[in-house]
Amino acid sequence: MKKSNSSWLALLFCFIFIQNCATNKLFLVQDLASISNLEAVRLETPNIEVQGLGRMLTSAVGGFVLMGGLGSAIMVDANTNKMKVEEMDFGELVMKQFINKVNIEFPNWPSTTIKEQPVPENYIGTSTLLEFKVDRLFLGWLGTVNGGNGFLSTTIVTMKDINGKVLWKKTCKYNSGMFKRNKKIDEFLAKNGELLKEEITFAVKVTVSDLIENLKGGKEN
Repeated sequence: MKKSNSSWLALLFCFIFIQNCATNKLFLVQDLASISNLEAVRLETPNIEVQGLGRMLTSAVGGFVLMGGLGSAIMVDANTNKMKVEEMDFGELVMKQFINKVNIEFPNWPSTTIKEQPVPENYIGTSTLLEFKVDRLFLGWLGTVNGGNGFLSTTIVTMKDINGKVLWKKTCKYNSGMFKRNKKIDEFLAKNGELLKEEITFAVKVTVSDLIENLKGGKEN
């Protein structure tokens, strides 16, 4: 019976390992020659989850409220207690900065058109599709291993051909602890979110660099 349980556990761990490996798909750069053009799209970027944000609001009557009064860059959805920073759409920033950088790093990169507005989950393009999806944005406790409070982002980029076959897939995770940029939540939100905006800008830069390095074959996970 014990032997049977051990065998079952071994199979389970193998299955989990295979599933995790299948999360990403390394792109063969030489395959660029087979792609005539790309359509870059993004899904709607979620608002930032902020730990304890509800307690920070003094009044909320529904819809969006401003933190810091008129002219504030930080807006909070009073219904969900999630926050967004005006003019800093994480998914849009990653997509546009990636396209700019990849054309420099790969001179033979296919002609790419950018769809400005977010697309629905199962959007079907008319050519090879490069889809940017921000899975999560979070500000709060990241755990003792990651140094306490900070900003976290998870971004998934998928390249699919016209038939839906995945050519490349990469999940990029960023958290402030990776670069010892942890701060208290109040510090991130002070002065109209000045430090939070800096952190978002830095996280976008790291995410784009991670994507480029993955294309170069530098890493697969």
